[in-house]
Amino acid sequence: MRKVLFVDDEIGFLENLQMLFSGDPDLEIAVVSEPEMALHKAINFKPEIIFLDVSMPKMDGGELAVMLRENAITKQIPIVFITAVVTSAERGVHGGQIFLPKPIKSAEIKAIVKELLG
Repeated sequence: MRKVLFVDDEIGFLENLQMLFSGDPDLEIAVVSEPEMALHKAINFKPEIIFLDVSMPKMDGGELAVMLRENAITKQIPIVFITAVVTSAERGVHGGQIFLPKPIKSAEIKAIVKELLG
């Protein structure tokens, strides 16, 4: 089974993701709304991809990404940043990282997950 972790402080967004992927028997998703819990979850869940919100309280996505990269277990997991800071025109790969603009449509995020998992 393929695994994906979503980290975002917007509970409604995470609930929508859970519903979106609930019917896929080949995919297990985990969601975390508190960034300070995300490293622990990533270590234990061992996802193949982490979707990470950039703007969150207490710890932003950039800080969390550094922690993920410094950990031996999580350092190789691809990170996709989801943020309202970039526009649709700025979507894509920047500095070696994938950035997706919010709001993001359900069909689009599902297609991206499938594309990245191969």
